[in-house]
Amino acid sequence: MRLVLLQIAKNKSFPFDDIVPNQETLEAIKEVENNHLLSYGSVDELVNRGKKYDNSSNFRY
Repeated sequence: MRLVLLQIAKNKSFPFDDIVPNQETLEAIKEVENNHLLSYGSVDELVNRGKKYDNSSNFRY
């Protein structure tokens, strides 16, 4: 962590390559920007929705 902070101070920029989002990420960003968001009344409702779409036996909450 210290080395990262030193590089930021020295170069006045983050020491990471520019990250270009893939198509799936771009579509998710567009959905959020257009207010196409899912909402749930409770955590239980959210968890039950996840269980409905789970096909793996290793799925845990």
